Amino acid sequence: TDKDRAAASSAGAFDIKQSLQIKQKQDRNEALLIPDEADISSVIALGLKEIKNANPENAIHFFCKALELNSTDINALISRSKCYLLLGEASKALQDAETALGEDKNNIRAIYQKAESLYYLGQFEQSLMFFHRGLRARPELALFRLGVQKTQEAIENTIGSKPGPVAGAPSAPAPKSGKSRKSGEETPKSQAAGATGASARIRQKP
Repeated sequence: TDKDRAAASSAGAFDIKQSLQIKQKQDRNEALLIPDEADISSVIALGLKEIKNANPENAIHFFCKALELNSTDINALISRSKCYLLLGEASKALQDAETALGEDKNNIRAIYQKAESLYYLGQFEQSLMFFHRGLRARPELALFRLGVQKTQEAIENTIGSKPGPVAGAPSAPAPKSGKSRKSGEETPKSQAAGATGASARIRQKP
């Protein structure tokens, strides 16, 4: 019946999907195999290959293995930091970048990774400081110029800029120096004039 055929088709699709998942898992396990004779450079190279293949999770596996061989290897730390950023784990990326800078405070790649990590953590002022530091050291690198620009924009968006005057808009009237007087109210000047006139009239009387 149609119902039986639909059930059989659904079961077949499930089997195919399950087989694909098993194969993908096997392929991943094979990709993560590290030859026994591999040195740290070879392990890092395997990780970099996974980054090029857009597999940051696999790449982290290799960089972790490399760091088991040498916990302060700068290349492995910086590369793993990059992978953590790709996966949205900025705190871990920052930690690796700082460890790398502890080994070499002037390493330009480590400076960049720390600036990027701070940016994604929302620590824009600190990020800007490290982007400027990298730009002073390597002014020819566009990455640092772009980093300074995007961080400055993030700071402005966070603080908010005060709008300036609009071109062509009428200027505001100057404030009046005193309170406006009601109609008919005498001013000090008119009061003085009146007093002078009254005095003149008194002197003219016989």
